[in-house]
Amino acid sequence: MDSSLLRTGLIAFGVMALLAAVAALAILWWLHRRLEPLRIARDAELADTLRRVPLLLVVALDLLDMSLNVFAAPFVWVFLNRYGWAKLRNLATAAAALPGTQFLPVLTIAWLIARITERRSVPSAGEAGEGAAPR
Repeated sequence: MDSSLLRTGLIAFGVMALLAAVAALAILWWLHRRLEPLRIARDAELADTLRRVPLLLVVALDLLDMSLNVFAAPFVWVFLNRYGWAKLRNLATAAAALPGTQFLPVLTIAWLIARITERRSVPSAGEAGEGAAPR
C-alpha cells in the first residue's frame, strides 16, 4: 500500500473525528440550557431517564464517544453528573470507556429500546374500566 494514500486516509479520518467532536460539544452546549428545566428524579430508573431526555442528547453523546474514543468518558461523566442522572451517566461512561464500542451508538439504541418498550399504564382496581367493580 502506498504510504501517501495511508497518510491521506489518516489525515481525513483525523479531520472527521475533530469535526465530530466539535459538533458534539456544540450540541451539548446548546442543549445545556434546554435541559435545565427538565426535572428527572435522581433515583429514576435508566429507562425512565432515557424516556425523558431528548434524542439529540443521546445522539450528541454517541457522537462524542465516536470521535474521542475512550477520552470521551470524562466529558460524559461531568456533563451527566451535573444533572444528577447517575444511571444514564454510568451507561454513557461505560460505553465511552469500553474500546471497540465507538462505532456502535449504544445510547441511541438504548433510547430507542426505552421508547419502544415503554410501559403501558394499567388501570387500578378502583378505576372504572374492564374488570373494575361498578361504583
